[in-house]
Amino acid sequence: MARFLFTVVPALGHINPTMPIAAELQNRGHAVAYASGYDVRQYFESQGFEFFTAGLPSFKNYTSFAVQKMFQYQGLLSNVFFFKVVLEYNRQLIADLPPVIRQYRPDVIVTDCITHGGAQLAEALHLPWATSHPVPGLIPSGDAPPFTSWARAGRA
Repeated sequence: MARFLFTVVPALGHINPTMPIAAELQNRGHAVAYASGYDVRQYFESQGFEFFTAGLPSFKNYTSFAVQKMFQYQGLLSNVFFFKVVLEYNRQLIADLPPVIRQYRPDVIVTDCITHGGAQLAEALHLPWATSHPVPGLIPSGDAPPFTSWARAGRA
């Protein structure tokens, strides 16, 4: 069976939507592991998943700081700060993931929409990858699942 490695930011809003998929993969006999900030290790292990530390440590605390800081800024400056945080996280993820990939030897990487570093490494290593996203897509596309009434109505 295949080996799946999920990379997610250590925030429950990004983790929890991936859990049913990961559990179903396990139920079908596949191996599943997660790579994320060290402060969520116990959560993953209590759910029966192998865990590897990758990305910023104690992201939960950093997220609180980043969100507070973002609200101090207005408009475009707030977005610039958000993207700086995302880039910082992904720089660390790209540094941490190669040894994880060597040790775990995934067949597929499933990467959170914010952890694009996982997708970049998968591309560089010629590994198949998919993206998880915790919220419905807001941009209409014929390739996207119908999350909204306009998509169901065939306006995508």
